[in-house]
Amino acid sequence: MLIEELSSGPIIGIDINGRRFSYAILSNGEIIEKGIIDPQDLVKLVKKVRPKAIAIDNIGELMELSPSIIKRLGSYHSMST
Repeated sequence: MLIEELSSGPIIGIDINGRRFSYAILSNGEIIEKGIIDPQDLVKLVKKVRPKAIAIDNIGELMELSPSIIKRLGSYHSMST
């Protein structure tokens, strides 16, 4: 089941914080890391962590701030599946 698969994590949650991103990494129901990073570092973090999902509350905000990040994350996802 999808929820059981995601619950084993990791999952990265992101929120826009000015021109940067606040993030938290959740694994097995616990936050294992959190912080604030630049857009290019978000891509590096996703490549390093290889999350099962990326959670965001407002995709429109992300598109306004950094549509290239969406493209880079999408190309990473295509390569990793």
